[in-house]
Amino acid sequence: MSWRAARLVADRAETPTARTLVLEVPGWPAHLPGQHVDIRLTAPDGYQAARSYSLAAPADGDRIEVCVQRVTDGEVSPFLVDGYREGDPVEVRGPIGGWFVWRPQQTEPVLLVAGGSGVVPLMAMIRARRAAGSRVPFRLIYSVRTPDDAFYTEELRRRVRDDAGLDVAHVYTRQAPEGWRGEPHRLGLADVNNNGWPPELEPLVYVCGPTGFVEAVSDLIVGLGIRRDGYAPNVSARPVERRPRMTALPYVDGNMLDGPLGEVFAVDLSTATARCANCGTPGPVAGLRVYSHAPGLVGRCPTCVEVMLRLVRAPDRAWLDLRGATFLQFPLPPERTR
Repeated sequence: MSWRAARLVADRAETPTARTLVLEVPGWPAHLPGQHVDIRLTAPDGYQAARSYSLAAPADGDRIEVCVQRVTDGEVSPFLVDGYREGDPVEVRGPIGGWFVWRPQQTEPVLLVAGGSGVVPLMAMIRARRAAGSRVPFRLIYSVRTPDDAFYTEELRRRVRDDAGLDVAHVYTRQAPEGWRGEPHRLGLADVNNNGWPPELEPLVYVCGPTGFVEAVSDLIVGLGIRRDGYAPNVSARPVERRPRMTALPYVDGNMLDGPLGEVFAVDLSTATARCANCGTPGPVAGLRVYSHAPGLVGRCPTCVEVMLRLVRAPDRAWLDLRGATFLQFPLPPERTR
C-alpha cells in the first residue's frame, strides 16, 4: 500500500480541540464507512511522523474527510489542528481496515456506541446510511465528558429530525447541559438497555472509543446477550493491568498494524486471524494490543498479554517476528483466488 500526495481543500472546527479536514487525494480508490487512513508529515529536515485517523464520511470521488483531535505533546495532531492550512500538502495511505466496517447492503438494525472522538468512524456509517438511502434503523449512544466535547452536535440534531430511523442518545460523564434529565455518569447497563436494541433482533454492534471504554461497553453488550460485531478502539490510554511493570505504557488496537503490515504483505491483514501460542486464544489481528514505545511495533494478545507479533522496519528492509502466534490466516482478494 503506497503513500499518496494529498492537500487540504476545506476544514471546519468541531470542538475547541478538534478539526475536520477535507483532503483531496488524486486517484483515491474509494472506501467503506469505518475504515481509516494513515497521514504522514515530513519536516524540512526530512524527519517524518505518521498517525492513523478514521475516515469521517463516505467515499466522495477524490475527496476524503477525517477529524483530528489535538493530543497534548503529539507529533502530528497539533499541526493538523492548529497549523495546517488550505493548499498545504500531506501524504495519505489507505484505505485501511476491512473488519470494522458497515456496508449499506446489510439489513440488520445497527447499534453504535461511541466514547469521545470514537464517534468519527460511526459518523461515517450514519452519513453513508443517508447517502445510500438505506432504511436500516440506527441507534447511536454517545458518551462525552461535557457538551463542549461532543462532535457533530448540530448535524446529529438535524439528522435525527430528517433521517427516519436514526435515534441518538447522549451520556455526559462530568457536566450535563441545562435541562438534561439525570445526573452526569459513566455509560452503564441502563443506558445500553434503554437506548439499544433487544438481543432477539440480532443487531450489528459497533463500539469505538478509548480502550477502557470499549472493553467496559463490550462487557455490557455481551452481558445483554447481544453479539459484538465491531471492536475498534481508536485511542488507548488504558494500562496493562496484568503486567505491573508495564503500567505506564499505553497501547492502541491492532488496526494500527494495517498500514505497516500492508507494506510487507500484498493483502489487507485487518481481517486476518491469529492464534496466541501462549494461551491458545484465536482472534483478529485488529484486536491485538499494539505498543509503539520500543523500536518497531509490538502486538500483544488481548487475553494473556503475551507478545504475538513484532515488526521492525528499516529504510530498506522489514523484520517480522511471529513466534508468539501458532498461525496467521487471512482471506485472499477475489482476483488472487482464480
